[in-house]
Amino acid sequence: MSDVSQAQPVDSMTELSIQRLIAGEQAEFDRFVEQYQPRIARLALRLLGWSQETNDVVQDVIVDALKGFKSFRHESSVDTWLTRITINACRRHQRRLVLRRMGLGILTARHEHDGHETRSNPDLDDDTLASVRNAVQQLPTREREVIVLRYLEQIPIAQIAVLLGISKNNTEVRLHRGRERLRQQLTELCNFDD
Repeated sequence: MSDVSQAQPVDSMTELSIQRLIAGEQAEFDRFVEQYQPRIARLALRLLGWSQETNDVVQDVIVDALKGFKSFRHESSVDTWLTRITINACRRHQRRLVLRRMGLGILTARHEHDGHETRSNPDLDDDTLASVRNAVQQLPTREREVIVLRYLEQIPIAQIAVLLGISKNNTEVRLHRGRERLRQQLTELCNFDD
């Protein structure tokens, strides 16, 4: 999935692929998974705060996408559409997790790290990366979403607003609050200036 900010309608080749997916062609399904799964997994991993349960969410996204292609309206690119599905799947997962924790009385958050993610800044040592991941993981979901989409996925603010279904102003407020929380937690490690 390339730059989500370039949300262009589906081209005829992609339309043919979608029709083959709807028809249940195994080769097209395999190609779809190979093309989109790494991007979906990276985004989900980041949105979930580097949770060990990311693979479950990625599978949910792929299933949701395959079911949803029948109603895909071609108003945006497949990349943008899959980003939105991934955000929604992460939100559902987090709601279920909160309900499960409340039901089981678990009050502590777990910090897991998936070794498959590539390091975005090779100059940072493992302790620094762990501190940054932990700080991002501790952000409230709404703030973590905008921080991940803006700084890790490098999506423009206007596009984030569209993806999250909120105003550009609300997006900027969440981004500001998230940066402030991160500054408080990581004063000696990072500067989060635009």
